[in-house]
Amino acid sequence: MSANWLGVACAAHVRRGRAAGFMQLGHGRATPLRRVSPGDRVAYYSPTLALRGRDRLRAFTAIGIVREGEPYLVEMDGGFLPFRRDVDWLEAREAPIAPLLDVLDLTADRRNWGYQLRFGVLAISDRDLRQIAEAMGARLPVADLPVRPAGRLLRRGDGLAELRQGLVGGDVFRPAEKGAQRGERIERRREGEGELDTFREGAGHQVREEIFAGDGRGGR
Repeated sequence: MSANWLGVACAAHVRRGRAAGFMQLGHGRATPLRRVSPGDRVAYYSPTLALRGRDRLRAFTAIGIVREGEPYLVEMDGGFLPFRRDVDWLEAREAPIAPLLDVLDLTADRRNWGYQLRFGVLAISDRDLRQIAEAMGARLPVADLPVRPAGRLLRRGDGLAELRQGLVGGDVFRPAEKGAQRGERIERRREGEGELDTFREGAGHQVREEIFAGDGRGGR
């Protein structure tokens, strides 16, 4: 299963990596990069604009998917030999952390949340990754969306756009069965106190599984 990582680096370094399609951790150390695997999702938080600078930024500055391959060594001017990994960076805007401080598992109810960032990288929850992606306006590929456990109830009126972005509890995506017609019920089974109905959204779309509470008839 893919993991989620939050790297910490100044914005100048992160922007350089975004432009060239790579990531570095711990000032180019190999050890933290070996914890990361192809297919993992990674976001970057930048406390400052420049290394050792006093201009604070405190924003998420990149989000992407780690490419296939191993960490590799790069020779730079001045004898600096950092290790890097290649990343498919998503189109995203930089987003301040302040509006998310009471929302993220990483920071909520943690007065000294910045202390855990001192090592330059840490694992974060699926929920936090989704919140960061939403704040940055990034669209994670459907195949890379963490699946939330069944059992949560969807609200009536939730749009397919929200479902695809993984922002609504209880949504699960999988390839649609061939030959299914628009609106056709493919599967129906009991799920907790409600019923789980699977419907075809239309040609070329994903199958959406919805959980409805109530009398067991799956009424809409």
